[in-house]
Amino acid sequence: MSGGDEPPAAGPYRPSAVGELVLDRKSGAVVRYMGEWCGLMWVRPVGGGTEVPVHRDGLAPVPDACDGTG
Repeated sequence: MSGGDEPPAAGPYRPSAVGELVLDRKSGAVVRYMGEWCGLMWVRPVGGGTEVPVHRDGLAPVPDACDGTG
């Protein structure tokens, strides 16, 4: 028995706020989170454009090297 040493399984990434930069796991693009509607997450290209739906498990946090702050 492991004694409960394993961390709990992580669920889908949940952006903390509208406008947060996130990684679209399917395309590999950094996009802006616009909200959730009808069970889908909606994102938009960083430079602007049409919002597109992404499944709940399709987003990830932006890796530090891509966050544009350095």
